[in-house]
Amino acid sequence: MPAATVREAEVARFDALAARWWDPDGPMRPLHRMNPARVAWIVARIVEAFPAPAGLALLDVGCGAGLAAEALAAQGFDVLGIDAAAGPIAAAVAHLAAARAAGKQAVGNRPPAIPAPATRASATGAPAADTPGGGTTGSRAAGDRGAGSAQAQTAATDAAGHELKLAYRVAAPEDLLAEGLRFPVITALEVIEHAADPARFVATLAGLLAPGGLLVLSTLNRTAASFAAAKLGAEFVLRWLPVGTHDWRRFVTPAELGALVRAAGLRVSNVTGLAPAGLSGGWRTGTGTGVNYLLAARN
Repeated sequence: MPAATVREAEVARFDALAARWWDPDGPMRPLHRMNPARVAWIVARIVEAFPAPAGLALLDVGCGAGLAAEALAAQGFDVLGIDAAAGPIAAAVAHLAAARAAGKQAVGNRPPAIPAPATRASATGAPAADTPGGGTTGSRAAGDRGAGSAQAQTAATDAAGHELKLAYRVAAPEDLLAEGLRFPVITALEVIEHAADPARFVATLAGLLAPGGLLVLSTLNRTAASFAAAKLGAEFVLRWLPVGTHDWRRFVTPAELGALVRAAGLRVSNVTGLAPAGLSGGWRTGTGTGVNYLLAARN
């Protein structure tokens, strides 16, 4: 994989966690807990940016085993999840296949899905007509996702019986950029702190963004509070994460991330904190940005 966005040590680390990714009490427990809140915030930003968002093509970079990708597909988006680690992608495909076999989508606690319109948008933002067979025609990103690449796609349904449009590929964002793909919405959640070169990572995402597009990033702030909570607490005290999952020195402050976004030609449109919601076990947005936070940007 290109060194600009991928650190091989991180690929190996997350490959080792793939088998337990979907275990809500396993090493990805914090992601399971925060997922409904972060997905709801992302959907709200998409609705603000696009008058008729249902069916938009969405690229989830560093998707892991698909926690956010499945939830976003359940909202009616046409999602492509990519990750440099093959293990998590295999786990994502297996989980989606199990959901398909069960006849429902198994990512509970998600916000209500937005209504699906008569047409769906391609990865370039242009409408793609629904075909009689239930598929779509449009760009490669909304269709074959790049011929010749490692990929997997299957169909599942949400609780209302709507088909999920969701595909996965083992790939780095540079691979898609080289293929000339563009997406109206891109997410990269808890990824940039693991990237080899954060500036080039953001620039690559900006290059993949279609005109008028929306980029959403989430990460950890580099503060004393994040060191105590995400490093000492999560890895050493609570044992939610394997020791070594995070390098606090690679955490990115909101000011630093904003500068990277602006250097890539984008403008920051929204920033919010993400934090546990008391004893409920859930998380909420609208809090301080001292530990976890989300940032939205437009081009």
